[in-house]
Amino acid sequence: MYYFHLAPATFRKCLCVLLDRRTNSDVSLAAHYLKNYQHLVPDDVEIWEFDDATGLASRAH
Repeated sequence: MYYFHLAPATFRKCLCVLLDRRTNSDVSLAAHYLKNYQHLVPDDVEIWEFDDATGLASRAH
């Protein structure tokens, strides 16, 4: 996240991660990260999850 703070404001900032869920849980890796580290993520950073099984991507909330 530190590098996203350093990038110019005019850049589109995206973090892409593979969709991964813990067994016996509906919480994804990206959702877990945002829940615990949202204070480190700049407001202009988009976090996207890519599901390699379906080939679809969605923005994490």
